[in-house]
Amino acid sequence: MKPVLHAGEVALQSTSTSVSGSVIDSATQQPIVGGNVVVALEQNQNGIDRVVMETVTNSAGTFSFCPVATGTYDVVIAAINGASTTYAPTVITGVAPGNALGNIPMTAAGAPATIAGTITSSTGSAATAVDLSVSALLSAGSSLMVTVPLAAQSASTATLTTVNDVSCAAGTDCATYSLSAPAANPSIGAYVAGPAQSPAPPASGTVSYTVEGRSYVPGSAGQSDCSPSSMQSSLAVTPGANVSATTLAFTGCQ
Repeated sequence: MKPVLHAGEVALQSTSTSVSGSVIDSATQQPIVGGNVVVALEQNQNGIDRVVMETVTNSAGTFSFCPVATGTYDVVIAAINGASTTYAPTVITGVAPGNALGNIPMTAAGAPATIAGTITSSTGSAATAVDLSVSALLSAGSSLMVTVPLAAQSASTATLTTVNDVSCAAGTDCATYSLSAPAANPSIGAYVAGPAQSPAPPASGTVSYTVEGRSYVPGSAGQSDCSPSSMQSSLAVTPGANVSATTLAFTGCQ
């Protein structure tokens, strides 16, 4: 599966600078406690923010990525507290190495939605296994989608492998997934220097996710597989709802 750097790991192109901040509840102005807060450092790749590094906040609500390579990033945060209340995904754009974001407020959004689905894989004529990365994407503007971290799973994406099973469609291996995602549009703001960020409140209206599956040669640490190697399914969610995504059927796999 495609590797993702975690905070504190070093890539060859990295520089010794950091991106840091503190995540707080916008209503209480206190750290979000009792659950999980996942912070992803992302970069735009062909209109989709891909995760470069990920971490979780500590008990004081703080996080730090270091070292961070030269470039421009978006910080994307997802959170769920001890009462199983999720927060609207929060996006701070235009972040550079060396930026200290200060306090980043998040808006409570109620119960999460559950997105479930099935992924199949085949050569086109026979079943074959693939490694998979499954992401929940949300629009962050007219030309950008961000990867929303999966706070309930304490990870930025879900990873799985298709296997042979009696439940699979004929001639395929398969896998099922279940993603717990905030049923809220993102709260977005551009980075500002100072003690706190001020992202706009989440927009009202329909919350439309795109579930993306990306396929890899098993055990290859990131070599793409299948044709196409990426597939998507779009759907709308509401708080507390269980929503089924269209099956992602990969073919042309090794």
